[in-house]
Amino acid sequence: MRVTLAQVASKASVSKATASMALRGDSRISSKTREKVRAASIQLGYRPDPALALIASHRWKTHRHGSKSMLAWITCEDLLPNTGKTRSSVFSRLSLLQRRAETLGHTLNIFHLREHRSPAALSRLLLHRGVRGVLFSAIPNSQTLTGFNYDDFSLIAFELGLWHPPWHCVRRDVFADARHTWQKVQQSGYLRIGVVAGEIKSNQLHASALAPLLFEQILLPRRTPRIPPLLGDIRHGTFERWRRKHQPDAIIFSKTGFINRR
Repeated sequence: MRVTLAQVASKASVSKATASMALRGDSRISSKTREKVRAASIQLGYRPDPALALIASHRWKTHRHGSKSMLAWITCEDLLPNTGKTRSSVFSRLSLLQRRAETLGHTLNIFHLREHRSPAALSRLLLHRGVRGVLFSAIPNSQTLTGFNYDDFSLIAFELGLWHPPWHCVRRDVFADARHTWQKVQQSGYLRIGVVAGEIKSNQLHASALAPLLFEQILLPRRTPRIPPLLGDIRHGTFERWRRKHQPDAIIFSKTGFINRR
């Protein structure tokens, strides 16, 4: 049996209206009360009723909302020129998104673009099933979704590469990630930190991963050793020669937007 908002309110010793506002993150409710209500909802296993949420949104807001009971994750990863690494990165966040959607009273279903006749056919199918929210992942370029009827949905893209879709996008802050990696390595006590970038490609994504590492190196105290980065082809013994010569005690690899400590 579905846990009701009234049960959550009773568990948290607040009114039903306060519980509702707290779960929506309303700033008029104190953070202490919001946390107490949230803890009660988790303990009871409360899940919002999408239909009631829709009614509430019409009551308290003036603009139109569609049904929020089902969300669609559309992936085009089969159209990408990369291998299993790309596919793995595309799906790594899916389980997290599904859990979050469930917490908010939604279901998140996955749709593969290749399994449908055309983007237009897929958009008609989603509309027929009552989907109003769509999350896109791994879109190679602007032509991939030609014919998809964007106007019928609320859209979010998990952007890969440098193409900027004409809607809200969620993308990694590669610059911040790289600086965070360097700082965590420093905090672990390593002083001689080396950077391996491999072959430099002429794209912004690669530069945004490498630049913050070099920036952090510039900020090192004057007497701290600065190891020159290893750039270019690292095969045929180049890496080993570089490692033996400079003897880093930690190495950060930078590769096209992915920062991995090794």
